[in-house]
Amino acid sequence: MIKHQHDGKNMDVELSIKYLQTEDIDSEIAPYYSEEARAFVIQTKSAGEVVMRPPSIGVMEEVTKFIQLRQRERKTFDQSFLQILPYITTDWRGFGSKVIFEKEIEFQGWNEKKYMVIYRLAEKMKVGVKTDLKVDHEGEEVLVPMNFPGGIKSLFLIC
Repeated sequence: MIKHQHDGKNMDVELSIKYLQTEDIDSEIAPYYSEEARAFVIQTKSAGEVVMRPPSIGVMEEVTKFIQLRQRERKTFDQSFLQILPYITTDWRGFGSKVIFEKEIEFQGWNEKKYMVIYRLAEKMKVGVKTDLKVDHEGEEVLVPMNFPGGIKSLFLIC
């Protein structure tokens, strides 16, 4: 149960899938989805043809490993690059530190305009679950933030 206060009244909200809200792909870029490429193929004026997709679990795992490795080695990394990397990586197979390094070198050759175009497209491709639950409370729709005192990991008890 999540404890929430609405209009001065305490309420307990069950953490249930029926209250979850999803983020959907922006309708502005939805027409650019290619079934054949299984990605968004967008022809832009300043960046040429851009092929992007929402990140897969495999890609995100490799990006996470890369960040952890850099942190352990106390090496810096370009956060702006890592924000868009998962969206410009269309396949997790063969994706690892070497490919990330190659993409980072390529990224350094981009101009600011190309980065901004790709960053904005990535923002429109964000999918997932919103951080608020949508609950009916006394006939009123209430958004309840999913806050967990110990973070999301506190939901999973290891005994």
